[in-house]
Amino acid sequence: MTLILTSVSMLAIGINHYYLIPAALVVTIGAFWVTDVLEWISIEGWVANVASIGILIWSMIEFFPGDSAGKLIAVGKLLVCLQAVLVFQKKSPRLIWQIMVLSLLQVVITTIFSFQFEGGVLFVVFFFLSAVTLILQNRFTNEYTIEQRNEFSAESRDGIESESSFSKRLAFWNYDNKPQPTVTSLDAIKSFSVRSLAVLPGVALIASMFTVFVFLTAPRHVESWFSPIAYKVNATGITTTLDLEETGEIENSRRTVFEATFYPQDSNSTEGIQLNSPPYFRGIALSNLTFKDGKTNWNAAFERVNSSTYQPILSLLRQRNVNYARMEVRMEKTSESVLYSVMPMGLTENTSSDVRFCQEISAITRCRENQEVDFAPFEYEFMIPLSRTNFQAEARPYAANTVEKSTDPMSEDPAQQRWLTRMDRENYPTLVAIADRIAKEVRDSGGGRYELVKAFEDHFLDPLNYSYTLDYRRVQRNLNIDPNEDFVANFKSGHCSAFASAMALM
Repeated sequence: MTLILTSVSMLAIGINHYYLIPAALVVTIGAFWVTDVLEWISIEGWVANVASIGILIWSMIEFFPGDSAGKLIAVGKLLVCLQAVLVFQKKSPRLIWQIMVLSLLQVVITTIFSFQFEGGVLFVVFFFLSAVTLILQNRFTNEYTIEQRNEFSAESRDGIESESSFSKRLAFWNYDNKPQPTVTSLDAIKSFSVRSLAVLPGVALIASMFTVFVFLTAPRHVESWFSPIAYKVNATGITTTLDLEETGEIENSRRTVFEATFYPQDSNSTEGIQLNSPPYFRGIALSNLTFKDGKTNWNAAFERVNSSTYQPILSLLRQRNVNYARMEVRMEKTSESVLYSVMPMGLTENTSSDVRFCQEISAITRCRENQEVDFAPFEYEFMIPLSRTNFQAEARPYAANTVEKSTDPMSEDPAQQRWLTRMDRENYPTLVAIADRIAKEVRDSGGGRYELVKAFEDHFLDPLNYSYTLDYRRVQRNLNIDPNEDFVANFKSGHCSAFASAMALM
């Protein structure tokens, strides 16, 4: 029971499905009481097989639509359900071995996911309990064998007693006339001698050594217990590539990506201030729409990032007649270098020297010449301009590091204009036709660029045209055409990426 609870707890912590812990607690305690102690309920083997098949089919519904991490989570939950079926059966050495193997598989899956200190402690506890369980299992197997032999001997003796004396003499080998005492699984646990406890310190040492070895060597999706890692992961937060061909269900996560607090310009003040308008935080612009191997992706131009693309961030304090606020930001763990900030912004005396503006991807980043950053929380500080009434200064795209440059229109840079507006119109017949129609209506009514963009926005916000969903499993998609064209022409139901992509192309 304790072995199951430990492995399920580790799995629940690793995949952030904490409801598995109380569920496992109720099932294991209930099974121990009603099946092992009171012997009220004992599931027959064929019933357990049917239930296992049903659980497997149910798990496949969650398995196939998921990505690699989702598939592992589905398998982990499948193992928990199979254990729940096993614990309500009459215990035998073979069944206990099955439970132990399922627990070990849960731990294997857990090592691939995020592991904090409490997970490491549970890891040590698990291997310690595994060793104790093996000792008990060996004792139980011996006693169980004796019990099975006694039952067979009793049946044979009863049958022989009813036969002739000649048959008794021929069948003397069928039973032991001095049977060993019958022992149940609970009796085996009670008879676990104190002398056997002498091996436990050695078991604890071996478990600890094995834990250290696994934590240092096991590949994992998110993080290591002992040291930071610096490779890309699939997690809520910042991404440098968006695959528009992906299907399945998107998790509406409440995980914190970053937190920002605003203070008065005085560096000694610890009392935060409330802005009079919601701040607009700018991250990374996924400005490249690419087609490769049948995939349509938005991505950032990280392949063109080098030392020459990083620019120092200037100080804003020379600006007159401007209020300033100090913005402190804490980024949660991520292997990406991109940071979030209100724009425009500038240096403070506490701004990290690693923080630079990267012109190539138009984003504030942690400068990473070797393309690696520590996978750990990162704190940084900027100075931002505010109005006299604590309204955020107007934020303009590509105006990153100075207030003066915020007035430079992007259209005056022909190279940037061509780069950001290039597209193959032949791939988007319906999208282009809708955009041309809306543009003609705006022009005919005397509207300009602002009215045109608002008209596009109104088009996508009309519930008669489009609907919002996070579950693409119910969306019928035509994989032979571009997903943006498919969105506006056919299924017209999607999440933020579909709406933003289609509007950007229009």
